[in-house]
Amino acid sequence: MSSNRIFGHNFESSKNRAIKRAIYSSLVLTLSVVLIAFLVGRSFNGEDEQSVYGYRLFSRGFIQSSNALYDTQRLIEKHLRTKTFGDLEQSFIRAQSGKGIFLALVSEYNRSLNDVGDVSFSVPIFKSFDIIIKSLDALLLKLENGEAVSQIELERVIELSDGLIVRLLSEEAKSWHERAKGFSNAQKRSERIKITLAILVFLLIISSIVLGYFIIQRKNLEQNIEENRVRLMNGHRMSALGEFSASVAHEVNNPLSIILWRMNVIYRELKSGSNSDKLMTNLQSVETQARRIDKIIRGIKLLSNNSNNLDNEYYCLNQALEQLDDVICNKVELYNIDLQITPMNIPVVIYGKPVQLIQVFTNLLNNSIDAIKDMDDRWIKIEPWATNGMVDIKITDSGNGIKKSEQNAIFNLFYSSKKTEGTGIGLGLSAQMIKSLGGSLKYNHRSSNTQFLLKLPYSEFHLSKFQQQQALRSEKKGSSTVSL
Repeated sequence: MSSNRIFGHNFESSKNRAIKRAIYSSLVLTLSVVLIAFLVGRSFNGEDEQSVYGYRLFSRGFIQSSNALYDTQRLIEKHLRTKTFGDLEQSFIRAQSGKGIFLALVSEYNRSLNDVGDVSFSVPIFKSFDIIIKSLDALLLKLENGEAVSQIELERVIELSDGLIVRLLSEEAKSWHERAKGFSNAQKRSERIKITLAILVFLLIISSIVLGYFIIQRKNLEQNIEENRVRLMNGHRMSALGEFSASVAHEVNNPLSIILWRMNVIYRELKSGSNSDKLMTNLQSVETQARRIDKIIRGIKLLSNNSNNLDNEYYCLNQALEQLDDVICNKVELYNIDLQITPMNIPVVIYGKPVQLIQVFTNLLNNSIDAIKDMDDRWIKIEPWATNGMVDIKITDSGNGIKKSEQNAIFNLFYSSKKTEGTGIGLGLSAQMIKSLGGSLKYNHRSSNTQFLLKLPYSEFHLSKFQQQQALRSEKKGSSTVSL
């Protein structure tokens, strides 16, 4: 599978996820606006329902008070026919009942429904009730004293009751007329709320589309950044390979010259029939130089691998450190640098691409070699230590450290302390690669020498996965598994 196809697939998946996120965000925003509008509308409806309840309560109070006065009139008229004290007394009680109903209505109105309207009209109504009740009370007192009650006095009370009934019904009708205006305003307000809600939903849909567009644009930008990062990584890898190859020509040429010279000696010895000990010595020399060339070639092949074309795998960290020696050995030998690689304290298996980790180590070691190659004391140490699911690796050289003014910038892309060479992308890309593996790469300013601290996570479960992976490879190739 090519790197473009892998990257394209990953980007399409990322793009699909971005579209899904945009859709989900739009749905959440839409539902939120609808819910808020529903709650606001319900609040307004609650106020309208409360007002309607108040209007109905008020209307019912008017009608019940009017009915009480009507009963008062009917009982007075019955008294005119029967001359019974009880009928007049009942009319008095009904008049008091009408006043009580109206009083309760106004009290409730003033307590909780004072937004319905003006209640100043209640004052003359109470006065009218008081006049009727006092008149009936006076007539009852006359009857109790044995005095006669004239028809004119009774008709006067009926007339007062008629006037009060008309007043009550008139006020009730007036109240509903005023409330009709309020209902009309409430209806208009409801229409405005609906229009506002429709506008909000429309704007929300537009906003969601814009949001989705920007999310996709962001993913496109991330794709471009990732492509540029890959290009930079490959460029840096090829730069390192070119630097490596420059010294390889000399390194390969020397053992080849020795091999050719030894082969010529062997040819002459075979031809002259010389002893086997001298012949064996020459053959061993040829083998040593051939292995040296093989080691150099393996380093070139390892460094030239494009990690984008490789699949993730379980690999042993010790094995990766051993392969590192193949890559850097020629440059270390060229400048007579003492490279010390400490083996892992426990078997550690990491999931990823081993070539990426080797490229990070190669970059760090190349920087160290360039910094100390002209010093009298030249050494580099790689010291890994694993504990609690984390590998801590110290990469230290005999240098005197990095200037304080440059420490915060060394991991920036295109920053380089080398004046005439170097692209300034090595440490930045190395830090990014380690971060992609879930680890970190930092400079240790507390060390007296130049030291970088590399952290990588690992899992004990990876060990069994690695063994299974190696067993499968052994079955396919018919070779033994790699030792830890």
